[in-house]
Amino acid sequence: MMSYIKYACSQYFTWLGYIATVIGLVAVVPFDEKYNYIALVIVIACFALAFIIPFIIAMVRCKFKLITVGKSEILFEFGDLFKEKCFVITTNRYFDVSPTGEWISPNSLLGIYVNKYFPNDTEQLVSLISAELGSNVAPYEYGRTIKIKHDNKTVYLLAFTDRKKTEQPKDFYEKSLQGLFETIVNENHGEPIAIPLIGDNNNLSDSGFNSSIITFKCLMAMINSFDTRHQRSGIKLKIVALPEKRAELIKIVHSYAKS
Repeated sequence: MMSYIKYACSQYFTWLGYIATVIGLVAVVPFDEKYNYIALVIVIACFALAFIIPFIIAMVRCKFKLITVGKSEILFEFGDLFKEKCFVITTNRYFDVSPTGEWISPNSLLGIYVNKYFPNDTEQLVSLISAELGSNVAPYEYGRTIKIKHDNKTVYLLAFTDRKKTEQPKDFYEKSLQGLFETIVNENHGEPIAIPLIGDNNNLSDSGFNSSIITFKCLMAMINSFDTRHQRSGIKLKIVALPEKRAELIKIVHSYAKS
């Protein structure tokens, strides 16, 4: 709740500017003295609405179109990644998928994905992955991305981390994201590909940032970096964040959004 209040406060003078016309009209319209209280009520209501409107927006708005430095088209939504027809799931450089807690946590995004679509048959998923990887030997490079299809879904599996987090290079995040973006731009999708807030705690355990705000900023920085180096092409993405992250993210997401 406090995050919504802070957001509403940060937008207060912007909305007050929008409503100022009404206040101006009240100021110039002549009122009989006995009805002066009506003008006072209208002015007070306008000042209150400048806070109430952004507060309600913070609580209910789910979709945003984000600004980038290049041609990429980036959408943002608070919702369920698995409702999308085409989405990205992160794994490690060995493409482990079994959510036993050894390499893949059952509470990670990958673990939830496996238990949702392959609850009793992870071997089917392993077979789909093996068919895409071919005869190459793990560990694969950071950013290696393969595409599998099942249940009317197209799923991109991204090699994002190592099994042992202490063995990850400092630039693993950049390597992984740029590898993913290269794959996506080469796929030339007509529709945006949905990605989670990669690096947040809804991904692989112990591989993310310490706040969703930092995660979002870093993800947008990677997108802008890609746009800077690929000025003739862009990527189409939809970033899907957990609904419970709304209070934490609403202000920073709005700062990147087109009005």
